[in-house]
Amino acid sequence: MSISVKGRLAIVALIALACFASSVLKLYLELLCISLLASFAIVGVLAWVLDRLASPRHRGPERRRRHRRRYVGLVEQSQPLSVTRADRVDPPSAAERL
Repeated sequence: MSISVKGRLAIVALIALACFASSVLKLYLELLCISLLASFAIVGVLAWVLDRLASPRHRGPERRRRHRRRYVGLVEQSQPLSVTRADRVDPPSAAERL
């Protein structure tokens, strides 16, 4: 069985079309991977920027000292807690000692 010239040309055309399609698909997949990586990077940078904007900034030791002084003043102004009846421990009675 011999294959005609048209048949051979059709086979060569199909092989060339398959190679072209695979190269286009490979290029498409590479572009898809690159775009996914770029989108993840953009989302990561945006999340980092939003986190930096949302978190309180430390403006140096002066702010921390003022913050501590405010709490120290509150502690100095506080009164000792009263001892309730449930907190007292009664000595054991004579009947309990036996």
